[in-house]
Amino acid sequence: MNREGVAFESQYHEQNEKDDIYDAIFEDVTIAFEPAGGDRKLLFTNKPSGLNGVLTGVQRSMSRAVDWAVETF
Repeated sequence: MNREGVAFESQYHEQNEKDDIYDAIFEDVTIAFEPAGGDRKLLFTNKPSGLNGVLTGVQRSMSRAVDWAVETF
């Protein structure tokens, strides 16, 4: 891969060898350009920000709490 490229990779799930669909979930991906001696420029991010970021954080916290309760009890 050259310097200007970006690559993401996914792989099959080892528990299900018959599943030929490759799934991938990427969180908090940030792609930035930082020229020599220059300022960093954000090109892409999938990290939620603003009100959407707050709501996503609350949703993840609630999901983790439910998962903990299910596993504990």
